[in-house]
Amino acid sequence: MSKLVSLREQIAKLQKKAKAAAKELFHEGSVKLFEDNPDLVKITWRQYTPYFNDGDTCVFSSNHTYADVFTKATSEDEDECLENVGDFPKVEEFLEQFTDDDMFALFGDHVKVIVTSEGIEVEDYDHD
Repeated sequence: MSKLVSLREQIAKLQKKAKAAAKELFHEGSVKLFEDNPDLVKITWRQYTPYFNDGDTCVFSSNHTYADVFTKATSEDEDECLENVGDFPKVEEFLEQFTDDDMFALFGDHVKVIVTSEGIEVEDYDHD
């Protein structure tokens, strides 16, 4: 049984290291992304576990690969945001490096994530 306990401890240590690395890489990468793209204003997405899924298991999704991208040419009104991450290859490439598990560990569940050149803001997100 001690081998199993030891293995679990090793896994926990590696998960902690992975979270720290993901946090550092996300921060560094987002700073560079805004430096390299001066027209970029913000990137937002909502991540959550659905409350109901037609009887199927409810599974967390970060939706970060479907982020909304705001540029200086885009309205700041989120209802008018027509640009998605697919229109910005560098933003898409950066975000695709991270998994749903990474995003959950970094930002949590039932939140809206807002990334700007000033930093990262996480707000509670109420969804149906």
